[in-house]
Amino acid sequence: MNLFEYASTKCKVHPEILGYYYMNNLTPNKLNELNKSDFVFISSDFAVPILGCTAKQFMTSAEYPDSYMWLLQDYSSLSQFPASELTDIPTIGFVGRCPVFRMPDGSNQLHRGFKPRYKALQALMQSNDICTDFHIRSDPAGDSCGFWNTSLPNYKRDGPLFKTNMLANQYQVCARGNANWSLRFFETLAYGRIPVYVESGGMIPTDWKFGNLADREVPFVYVKNVNNIEQNILDFHSNITDIEKTQRECRDWYTDYCSYPAQNESFDEVFGGAG
Repeated sequence: MNLFEYASTKCKVHPEILGYYYMNNLTPNKLNELNKSDFVFISSDFAVPILGCTAKQFMTSAEYPDSYMWLLQDYSSLSQFPASELTDIPTIGFVGRCPVFRMPDGSNQLHRGFKPRYKALQALMQSNDICTDFHIRSDPAGDSCGFWNTSLPNYKRDGPLFKTNMLANQYQVCARGNANWSLRFFETLAYGRIPVYVESGGMIPTDWKFGNLADREVPFVYVKNVNNIEQNILDFHSNITDIEKTQRECRDWYTDYCSYPAQNESFDEVFGGAG
């Protein structure tokens, strides 16, 4: 079971996952109701801490620093891809959004949440030392800045291009989009590919026990400053002697820290299963 379901069996969790509506409909009665709980889960991309809420607040993501990350998806059932060939030049893929809006004055404006992703992709496309395989959808037409744009089915995470691109490359760019995290990070790990994780202030399940990723040794590329992304990848790649081992460690890292059982175990260790 996912973390929300698991936590609900262990302690007093507010019975609904709060979405976008809560920001504009938080009446005093609703706040009082939330305060009767030990934990409150929030799924909105624009989640911010609820002022006056005494319950521990878990947020899927947010354009807000230090927000908790939890998943309604578990990628443990994904089959790990065969190992990549180790090449002198690292190969890095990406299939996804970077929506650009046409403004009334004729200028173009990138969606505000995609700046780290845009900077990461642009920096790598200009590199002479990294082989990039990027398929970027800039058209924001459709719900959620084009996420449901049916005219581009191959750009979906369940489309053939997404999976083929993951299979074909050693690394994947995993930088935030609209929310303060990217599901691509978890999918990349589960498929046995190497994430290039661009820090943007969000939290993932391991942070509960171990602190920020910057404080740990991880089997993937950790980018603290997006301006250094090219050098971070080159330094990481130069130290690989067995890419099959590294990619297998990425899959194991997902299982050990990010799968449903791992998240639930972390919850118990950190919170003792109670509020």
